[in-house]
Amino acid sequence: MKTVVGALDWGLDAQQATSLVDFGASNSATTSVGGEHPNVNTANNGNDDPLITGLRALGHTVSTSAQSSGTATILRVNRNGASVLQGGADPRREGVVLGDTFKP
Repeated sequence: MKTVVGALDWGLDAQQATSLVDFGASNSATTSVGGEHPNVNTANNGNDDPLITGLRALGHTVSTSAQSSGTATILRVNRNGASVLQGGADPRREGVVLGDTFKP
């Protein structure tokens, strides 16, 4: 859902939306933050990561266990009057985006 919100509501491109840090609470009192994400600093028990410390300051119990999900994104966008596909690969997984380079 965070990828859809990032792309449609916040105007992020496919890679930016796909690269957002995953977090949420799966029917528990613990908020999960994907500790395997390259932008999450789990060293020092997460005490140096602004998202983790911010959640804790709001009273959340935070888990940085790896999350089993991953996503890939394809968006159809208009570029110079042409409809093109734009891709994004989850930085927590081994996928990459491949395709032709756009030349205006």
